[in-house]
Amino acid sequence: MSMTFASQPKSKVVGRFKANTASTFKKLPSQLSSQKVDFQTQQVAAPSSGNGIIGARPSVADNPEAIIQPQTPEDLYPSDGTDGVKEMGRAATKGIMAEQDLARRQAEADRAREANANLTAGTNAFWDGMESNSGGEYSVGALPSGVDAEQMKYAQQIANIGRQRGFSEEDIRIGIMTALAESGLRNLNYGDRDSVGLFQQRTSQGWGSIQQIMDPTYSIGKFYDALKGSGRGANPWNTAQNVQRSGFADGSNYQAQWGLANSIFSSMSQQGASKPTRGANGSLSWINQNNGKYHDFDGSYGAQCVDLYNFYMTGFVGGRSSVGQVNYAQELWGRHDTGALVQIAKNQRPQMGDIAIWSNSFNGQGGHVAVVAQDNGNGTIRVLNANATSAGPNGNTVMSNLSTGSLLGYLRPRKLMR
Repeated sequence: MSMTFASQPKSKVVGRFKANTASTFKKLPSQLSSQKVDFQTQQVAAPSSGNGIIGARPSVADNPEAIIQPQTPEDLYPSDGTDGVKEMGRAATKGIMAEQDLARRQAEADRAREANANLTAGTNAFWDGMESNSGGEYSVGALPSGVDAEQMKYAQQIANIGRQRGFSEEDIRIGIMTALAESGLRNLNYGDRDSVGLFQQRTSQGWGSIQQIMDPTYSIGKFYDALKGSGRGANPWNTAQNVQRSGFADGSNYQAQWGLANSIFSSMSQQGASKPTRGANGSLSWINQNNGKYHDFDGSYGAQCVDLYNFYMTGFVGGRSSVGQVNYAQELWGRHDTGALVQIAKNQRPQMGDIAIWSNSFNGQGGHVAVVAQDNGNGTIRVLNANATSAGPNGNTVMSNLSTGSLLGYLRPRKLMR
């Protein structure tokens, strides 16, 4: 069967084709715009951990469960209605790139999940060992107000590792204070930029890999390594700042946690340890460790006797320093932290750890203050004191036998009265 086609002039066919094509391409950009694929998907909200970290946002490596979907960058060639075909090509290309990026992130998250699972198993094994072999270590007593079992677990670990490595009680308190300020004493797998772990140590700053830093034993050890080599500050929070190099040059972020750090440490030390190095009431170790040291608490006038008092108050007693409160040692008798200290009359026998205060008649230079090691029973007491040698404020602390003749009295730490 044959078919007959109507014959039309070639010029008319070409003209009609061009007209249809032009009409189609005029409509195409607006159609693409109304059907434009939105490759931007939702982001995971920043975690609400209550740890005080502002702006903390998880990355894939930090938190495998929080996979951030890829976002399409701004179109470098915005539609102007003149090239719909090229725009469609660009959209397709970006779609392929988005799929590839998502696949890469998914693979990264899978690797991080596996690494975190291994770390969790290792951490649990460590604590199982600690519970079954805690001889000679710090044990946990009653939880201080506002502190939970998880936080105490890490504080205990900071204390035990510090003790094993020969660090002082003040160093241990600094470690607890620092972890409180950085992470709320929690082993976080996220933080500011690439910061993770108890001390929010950064991989880009040479602290180690994410997997290493997330191991509490490793991160605590690295903190103590840095503490040993950082040089001491004028006070505990300056020392912490020397180690951490936080955004607070004055260390005020650490200072805000000093009181709680002392409460946490004291709650552990009340339980005591099997080794007798802490002394009868807990102060002997501090006295021994601070003998022969240069202590300039406020960075002014060298190592004065009041500087030693302030180190003792903030490093062992858990009270406030006298900075801004007194000008001379004798003024401490009437201007001290009454929440942390109790006055004991000078005719009472002192005990180890008491603070002895002498009047101006002792030296004619504003009195004197020292930490009592023992009562000699002959009108003298053996004390740890500063600015007590011919070197004056340029010298180190020393043990001395001093007369109680011009004594104002003693200040007894409340923690030693429990």
